[in-house]
Amino acid sequence: MAPSRLRKIANPLHKPYRLALLTAACLASALAIAAPTNSATSFSLSSTVSGLTLVVGYNNPVEITVVNPIGLVNKVSLTASGVPAGVTAAFATVNSSTTSLTFTMSSTAIHGTYPVTVKGTSGTATSSTTITLTIPQQGFSLSSSVSNLNLLVGGSAAITSIGVTDQNGFSGSVNLAASGLPSGVTATFSSVSAVYKSALTLTPGSTAVPGNYIVTVTGTSGTLTNSTTIALTIPQPSFTLSSSPSALTLLVGGSSANSTISVVNPAGLSNGNVNLAVSGVPTGVTARLNWPIASASSAITLTFTASSTAVTGTYTVTVTGTSGAAKSAAAIVLTIPTPSF
Repeated sequence: MAPSRLRKIANPLHKPYRLALLTAACLASALAIAAPTNSATSFSLSSTVSGLTLVVGYNNPVEITVVNPIGLVNKVSLTASGVPAGVTAAFATVNSSTTSLTFTMSSTAIHGTYPVTVKGTSGTATSSTTITLTIPQQGFSLSSSVSNLNLLVGGSAAITSIGVTDQNGFSGSVNLAASGLPSGVTATFSSVSAVYKSALTLTPGSTAVPGNYIVTVTGTSGTLTNSTTIALTIPQPSFTLSSSPSALTLLVGGSSANSTISVVNPAGLSNGNVNLAVSGVPTGVTARLNWPIASASSAITLTFTASSTAVTGTYTVTVTGTSGAAKSAAAIVLTIPTPSF
């Protein structure tokens, strides 16, 4: 067969093949254009605080936020790890771009610092942030209802209330003791093992030593201790006696004369009373107090009476006052002239 005849027979078959190849190429190009790009997914987590100190009995919230999400199909699921014993961590919503994470501490939580990791997951993408939790040491503080007390030698007792305030969930009892007491003063607690408060009574005896003191009240509960102080003042008992007039003249044979005895500037007296006594009265003269006890608010009258046997002369009569350990005296010059005519 001639070559030209063979080419004519082959050409019709060649054209369909060319069309099929062109169609396949166009389809592959269209599919490549329509196929989605396989981009990486990512996000970050942030919290409103990086550190948090927990308090027993209170909810301690932290806001967790998903930042810069890229290509996420699913929401971010959140978990918390590293939460110490005695503490609970609860998310308000575990699948949200912003949620609240609340830490709640019980009284059994152990003092210390703990890093808590908040992890977020969305498909294959993950991110985390860290919150440092601080659990403070439990304890207590002591306080006194008064910071200063005055006692009088042999006087009345003084009372102050010692308060116990819990700190960071402390709930134990506290044993109380007082130190620094002056000689002659006793301290008594209404309860030596206190939970909230105890009354401290300080009682001065007649032998209490005057001065300024610092009384320390110490509380102990296991290894925990705390204290508070009270300034205690015991003034030196003192007073002054005065007589008015301080000079009198009596006539032999029954004349009388009066002097007023007064307590001046009393300080530190347990009951304010002064016991009086008269000495140095000459023969033939009587001295009578209208009341043997004086005070700053009551003057006493001392009456002298000369009888017919009174011995003439000039005498110093002493009026002595006593209140506990405090003493004072007043002098009265008494003159009995020689009768004449």
